[in-house]
Amino acid sequence: MAKTLRTDSFYANLVAAIAVEDDNSTVKDFCGNQTVTLDTGVAAASGQFGYGVATSTAGGDYSPRGISLSPGLTQPSAGSGTVVVILNSVTTVKDQGYFVESTSTDFFRLRFAGSPTFYPRLYWGSTLEHTSAKAGNIGGMFAFSWDYPNDTQAFWEANASDTFPSVANYTGSRTTGAENPTITRIGGTGLGSIAANVFAYLQFSTVLTQAQLEEIFDSLSNDGSLSIFETASGPTLTSPTGTATGTTTATIGATTDTATGTLYGFVSTSATPPSATDLKAGTGATWSGSVAVSSTGAKTLSATGLTAGTGYYAHLIQTDGSANDSSIVTSAQFTTDALTKKLKLLAHADAQGDSGVAGAVWSAPAGSNITGPTKYGEFTGATFEAALEGGKAVLKVPVADFGGSALTTSDTPVALVRNATNTTGIISCTVIEE
Repeated sequence: MAKTLRTDSFYANLVAAIAVEDDNSTVKDFCGNQTVTLDTGVAAASGQFGYGVATSTAGGDYSPRGISLSPGLTQPSAGSGTVVVILNSVTTVKDQGYFVESTSTDFFRLRFAGSPTFYPRLYWGSTLEHTSAKAGNIGGMFAFSWDYPNDTQAFWEANASDTFPSVANYTGSRTTGAENPTITRIGGTGLGSIAANVFAYLQFSTVLTQAQLEEIFDSLSNDGSLSIFETASGPTLTSPTGTATGTTTATIGATTDTATGTLYGFVSTSATPPSATDLKAGTGATWSGSVAVSSTGAKTLSATGLTAGTGYYAHLIQTDGSANDSSIVTSAQFTTDALTKKLKLLAHADAQGDSGVAGAVWSAPAGSNITGPTKYGEFTGATFEAALEGGKAVLKVPVADFGGSALTTSDTPVALVRNATNTTGIISCTVIEE
């Protein structure tokens, strides 16, 4: 599913949120203000985009390994803001590996504990070395903020194993002439030794507090999930249905807005849905099953093994291709067809498939003397089945067709059966339900 930016709390102040889109692994500005172009050879996958090269000598690869922005992020000459960059640092980041490049080398002039002056080009030593993972392969995060006209700036940094921020805040003064610089690139120039991926570049129109920075840092995971995004939502299922198709079968289904994943069905006599785990596993179901989903729209499953004349409910859930679950939806109650009581008789195979069959049914046993038995009634228009059973032709007639509702499955009446050309004779019958 596509990521969606949050608009609550301080996230409403985002002016740039450059990260990887889940659905197609492209780098984009989720705020919609920037066109993002990847340098040649830069890949975007698993929630991060790559930049930098691992070189150990000055004569290394000088080709860029980042992204360019258009029209570029112009910084205000008055007001405030914060830039946050989240990295997967796989080797020591040092020398002249640029993280953020602007049109002004005087913009954000910072001093880092007596080290040389820092620019937003932000090259430094081993502070972001990937010593241990915070979550999977997160390497680190740095942020710098400004507040004009107070001319105060602060810089925070944390590596993978730290609680953010891990070092003291460093302040400096904005250099005269650094008005309205524009950030045009994020990534490496290939100078020095740098090999890292970026999970996100964020820019806010306010100075973030330490607690807000910690919230972002604590949300990092190795798939690029961040607190700036809405919690992933699963598919939406609507119009749940359950329809009996016989005494022991039914069709169940729902309509989905998501063309990936699996639809799970669960049939039970309870209107209360099971848990998502039990639904998928079929725990406690009269019937359960699943079907792969590759398009939106109405989806169905065929339930079997139900009990005749019984009320059931269908419960359904869909898990999409990113393992997000829909809410469980439940159908209205449906009732399987009741069993029909029928007279069954077996006649000579010659009667196979005969139609227009008539007959009379008595309670007396088979024989030539039929005086005195109870006559249940007569039927017409019956048809022998197309298939033989044990070499015999099969005829099944609902007892309602001849007034035999008083018969039970323990009764063995007899019938005189006639078709258009001959009388088959008096035949012993059984009473069945199906």
